[in-house]
Amino acid sequence: MQVGYCQGMAFAAGVLLMYLPEEPAFRLFQRLMQGGPGLRRLYLPGLQPLKLELSRFELLLGTHHPQLHQHLLDAGLPALLYAAQWFMTSYSCPFPLHLTARVMDILLQSDSDAIMPRLGLAVVGAMQDQLLDLDDFEALITHIKVTPLAWPMHQHREVFQAALNSPATNAELAAAAQAAAAEYQKMGRLSSFSHQRLLRQHTSGGTQQLELSPGPLGPRTEAAAAAAGELPSTTAAAVPTTMADEASSSLRGMPLLQQQQQQEVAELKQLDDATAALQPEKKQVLAQ
Repeated sequence: MQVGYCQGMAFAAGVLLMYLPEEPAFRLFQRLMQGGPGLRRLYLPGLQPLKLELSRFELLLGTHHPQLHQHLLDAGLPALLYAAQWFMTSYSCPFPLHLTARVMDILLQSDSDAIMPRLGLAVVGAMQDQLLDLDDFEALITHIKVTPLAWPMHQHREVFQAALNSPATNAELAAAAQAAAAEYQKMGRLSSFSHQRLLRQHTSGGTQQLELSPGPLGPRTEAAAAAAGELPSTTAAAVPTTMADEASSSLRGMPLLQQQQQQEVAELKQLDDATAALQPEKKQVLAQ
């Protein structure tokens, strides 16, 4: 058995049990885990697929909210510190029940997990103006985690509607997933895509395709690049990498900064440490 009990599962199962008897709830939970949404992957040992999902979310956030994305990274706040909880609990923590129930409806009706990153983009997008006014790490993470709880019901509905009408297309979701997987395969680690964006380019045949292109550096990242003598040239920034064939093309961008690499490794280690800390609880539950 690859997946036993993992913290986060209980939130999704609990929401279903609030609306359905045990047997129908179990069947729907099984559909969420093993059906089209495929949420089972988020709970695999090592949480590698979850980390890839967070890396994809970073790229989507940088594409649709580049200023906010860079602002959060400059403050030392990657997506794994707030979005991991959203994805693992299917938005049942810390969001109110009525929003979580709508997420479950969309997951089951669409037989896809596309609502997960789209809702994350809508949530942070709704807080963008306030977040850009904050510079302190503690203030930022507190605002992200606490503010949605204080929203009135109509604002939750507006945010959810924004997620349903998200500009993040299916093609972008697929391209971002490919980029996250390719970056991990190439570098042996996950990327926060602090200086890359997805851009839609027109090909000579008149069709469109998504490409991974360099984006602007934030103040802290730029300072680190200047100190290391690694500021990208305009020539390098002007050459995008196509994502039409992940197997045959490597994703290129500006040179990765050593300080950024160290920071991302440390961030992923935080998630690994948190996972390890849950193992005693997991063994205790399985023993019962």
